Amino acid sequence: MRIPPELVTEYQEVDFAHANLLAELKRMRSIGPEEIRSSIDFLRQHTAQHFACEERHMKEMAYPGREAHREEHLVFFDQFVLLKARIEQDGATPENVGALVSAVERWVAGHVLRQDRRFAQFVRATRSPR
Repeated sequence: MRIPPELVTEYQEVDFAHANLLAELKRMRSIGPEEIRSSIDFLRQHTAQHFACEERHMKEMAYPGREAHREEHLVFFDQFVLLKARIEQDGATPENVGALVSAVERWVAGHVLRQDRRFAQFVRATRSPR
């Protein structure tokens, strides 16, 4: 899946992870309730690995915005856990699944624009010859 141009960071590893995440969210809109649990597990595992990789790169590069970026990751997981619990408690209804998908899509877009693009710019500036 291609990601929308406004969400491209030009940091290939980050963009690839976002493309996988957005593809799974799109898939979730069309699958049945019996498949939702495995899709949610994929989202949780994928985002945890992606965040860990980003945070490791930020630390290695001494990125000055690392703590604010990491804080947004923690906020995401708090929200994700609440939405996941709602599905577990009330079922994988179209409304509950739609709420989770929409919330994650909004969060990803906002996070990319607020944090990931800044980090990608820092990476490019750090790696470019001076």
